[in-house]
Amino acid sequence: MKKIFIALILSSGVLTSCEDFFDINNYSGIPSDGFVNSVENAQSVVNGAYSGLYGLELWRAEIYYYLDFATNELEYRHTDGNLIQLTNFGYTADQAWIKNYWRCLYRLIARANDACSKIWEMKQDTKIMSTLSETDKIKINQMIGECNFLRALGYYYLVRSFGDKLPSHPNYDPQGMGIPIVDSLLTEKDQLMIGRSSLKESWDKVIRDFKTAYNFLPSSWDNSKLGAATKGAAAGYLGQIYMYFGMNDPQAFNDAKYWFDECMKAGNYKLTEDYAWNFDIDHENNSESIFEVQFDISNNDEISSYTWRRLGPEPKS
Repeated sequence: MKKIFIALILSSGVLTSCEDFFDINNYSGIPSDGFVNSVENAQSVVNGAYSGLYGLELWRAEIYYYLDFATNELEYRHTDGNLIQLTNFGYTADQAWIKNYWRCLYRLIARANDACSKIWEMKQDTKIMSTLSETDKIKINQMIGECNFLRALGYYYLVRSFGDKLPSHPNYDPQGMGIPIVDSLLTEKDQLMIGRSSLKESWDKVIRDFKTAYNFLPSSWDNSKLGAATKGAAAGYLGQIYMYFGMNDPQAFNDAKYWFDECMKAGNYKLTEDYAWNFDIDHENNSESIFEVQFDISNNDEISSYTWRRLGPEPKS
């Protein structure tokens, strides 16, 4: 299972109506307007946001080709010419692999935006909120944290992969080309036609969303939400980001230390007895796990990790 250090500044922009986008009479589906009117329905849309992690071009399979194989963390021995190109840095704008990687990350962001906008609408409804217990109100805020976290994750990988240069590069220019920022629910076609923000604006967005997630998320969950984003995970990502900036700005190393300390404090993490436990199925979600994308690899269903099923050990009964 791939371990990852795996968000949303709320504004009035996320509350825009979608009536002017298109007009469809759907007699079989569930209307989205007003759907989030309970904690249970809110959890459903948050689950939908998490499902963005399982795209074929993301953690179900192909993100390993872009990241681990290309950096020689893993060795790829298959004969597929397209994949050999990727693992040898043979990236071109025409490759569907790259286009779909970009598309899947924005799909993750769109789902997080959609979920958070609906939950935020619910929070503004005093009639609904008056019926909720204090425990349920806390849950609603935590879900907003989860959506912030997932959006930050999508932007993090986008700017790291498609931005002009990482902040650790000696020629890093804050005004260099970053990525398009879409932080509201899409309701008009023109919203798709936006240009790229600068690298500074892009990284500021990632940092802002992870900090918002940190403020809203709990330190841990019970087993009913195993694998959900936590305060420690958000802090861990912030520490990693500030490490990038520290290569050109030594002050950023102090920020990195602060967030790594917050990560350890929030999650009470510690090294496992055996480093190999981080790579076997018997020790999933162990004491070193900051955040894990959860997969069921006990059968060949689509939700199972394609890479694990092809290249990993045989599932245990």
